[in-house]
Parts: sequence; C-alpha cells; structure tokens
Amino acid sequence: MDEPRSSFRPALWERLEGNTTTYLKQVWFPGTHANIGGGWYDQQIASITLAWICDQLTPLGVEFNPHSLTRLFYSSLRYSAAHPYPSIPSPSIFIPSFIWSIILRYRIPIPWAFTPKPCPPPKSTQRIDQANCTDDDHHPHGSPEQLWKFHGRPWGLGQTRFPTSWFQLAGGTVVRRPGCYMRVDPDNNKDTTEPLLNTNERVHSCVRLRLRLGGMSPDDRQTWPCASLLEDDSHGEKPVWRLERGKTISQRELDQDTAFWDSELADDKKDYDSREIYNMQDGDGDWNWVFEDDAVIKNSTGETVRPLTKVLPEEPLVGYWERCLLALTRGELDDWRLGEEGVPGTVNGGKFV
Repeated sequence: MDEPRSSFRPALWERLEGNTTTYLKQVWFPGTHANIGGGWYDQQIASITLAWICDQLTPLGVEFNPHSLTRLFYSSLRYSAAHPYPSIPSPSIFIPSFIWSIILRYRIPIPWAFTPKPCPPPKSTQRIDQANCTDDDHHPHGSPEQLWKFHGRPWGLGQTRFPTSWFQLAGGTVVRRPGCYMRVDPDNNKDTTEPLLNTNERVHSCVRLRLRLGGMSPDDRQTWPCASLLEDDSHGEKPVWRLERGKTISQRELDQDTAFWDSELADDKKDYDSREIYNMQDGDGDWNWVFEDDAVIKNSTGETVRPLTKVLPEEPLVGYWERCLLALTRGELDDWRLGEEGVPGTVNGGKFV
C-alpha cells in the first residue's frame, strides 16, 4: 500500500465476465516493494506475506517444511527483540551519515504504536539504533514468551521502509488506490476510465491492526496515515474507505478452507504442530472496508473515476502458516486481540484517532 514510486505500478489482474473457471484473489498489505518481498533487515511484514502465500499454495499441493518456516519466523521474532527501534535513514540527502548517526545517538525513539498498549513507553536510556543490523547473529534466544519481554514489535507492527533510490523517486510518486484501479490503454500505457472487472481485492488484517494500534509509517516518521485508504484525492483529508464490522466473504469459501486445514492438520504424516497456531474466536476478522460515496478518486491522467467495487473484505486468517506466525509474534499483550477489540485506537468517521 505504501509504495510511492509511479514506475512500480501494481500489476492488478481482472477476471472477465465470461471466465467461470479462474479463481482470482488479490490482497493488499502495508509497506513498500521490499517490505512485501523481503530485503530490509526487519522482515516482519515480509514474513506475513510469505505465510499468506504458503497458505494459498498448500491446498494446491505445494508442500513446505514446517521446521524451516518456523525457524524463519522465529528469526524475525529474535530480530525484533534485539531491535525494537531499528536504524532509520536521514530525512535529507544533505545530512551526512556521520552527522545523522550523532543525532540518533541522542534522539529518544518515537513509540512504535500507542502507549502503554501495545507499546511500553521507551526508557529514558533507550535510543534508536545508530546503524543497520550487522550480519553477525547477536540476537537473543529463548521461548516466544521470553523474547516478548524485550518489547520488540509484535505481529503487523514491524518497521516499514521508504525507498532509498532518489533516482527512481524522481520519476514521479503516486498514492496507491485499492479497489479503484482502471484499465490501461495498451496503445499509450495510460489509464482509462473503465474499472477493472472482478478483481476480488481484499485487505489483509495486519492493515487494520496497524491502524487501530497506531503503528508507524515508513521509516518511523509518524503514526501511519494509510493515505491509500483514508485520504482521497480532494486534499481535504476525506477517507476513501471506512472500516465496518461485517462478513462479506462467502460461507462456502470459509467452510472449504476450514475443512481443508482441519484435514491437513489431522494428517499424522505431516509435521504440523497444532499447538503452535493462534486460536481464533468467533467473529475474528469479520471486517469490511466500505467505499465512501463522496470520495474523490482520480486516475493517473487526472480524470475523476468511480470504482465498481464498493466493499473490500478483510482477508481471513484460516491457514496454518499465518496462524503459526501470529501465535509466535503476537507479543506479550496479544496485539491481535487488542486490534480486534479496538484498544486503544478508535474509528471516527472512517479516520483512525
């Protein structure tokens, strides 16, 4: 959602009306290009996207090694325990790196979420890392419960990063618009006013949690505004989508997913450990993002457009891998439960306060 480079336009697919065989699903996550695919030191959001794609591929017959993936998820937890406030880049190319390092040495961190829940207030002696993590493995070991006591960033609240290439940013920036993309004219590569059909776009639950708990924007500059969902193109700070309770995803799909995973986890030949997954409660994840009719949306050529999609459902957490990662990284206060109950963030007219 946070990728600003216009040259990195998302490759959204559509399913034409005559196509009754293809199942298409596309899900939006927080962060920029490398946060989703991996590459930064804080891999938390990349771990969430990895767990999601593993849950999509497992029902298709693709197998993953539980021990290897769990070890990968555990390494992300260890990193967060060691680096609750990772290094952030200088906001200006005119500030030399050694000067910025000195600034960070005396700068008190901004809490990575609302305080005191889920983020304890930073200690007076706590500082932002002056440099990125080295390749040396100096991160603490221990059980998840022991590592949570370091007050690293729990599930969905990991650091995201702004692109570092000023050359790529010079090509133009844009705010991504879930549910509002138009077809592109193949002759000139420009947007039309024809909406894409049957995109089946969804918003991942970590987006809601990050907003409701006051997670940070890229490079920890401020509380995440999520302009993609909450700021339209009228420059009046009107939301594009508002969060509402409700279930839009069909019960048939949910039943099919649940039946598959119940059977998969019961297979003694597999190395799953059902004790390692987060136990969802009734109603968890039953959220929708509903389009605001007075929102102003413009395509890349500046023309006002109207999307066909009026509701973006939240992608449910049903599979083993996502619930395994959540159980491992939910934190001491269980940030998933805080995000469901809306503590301490609230929603007012589509804006999070």
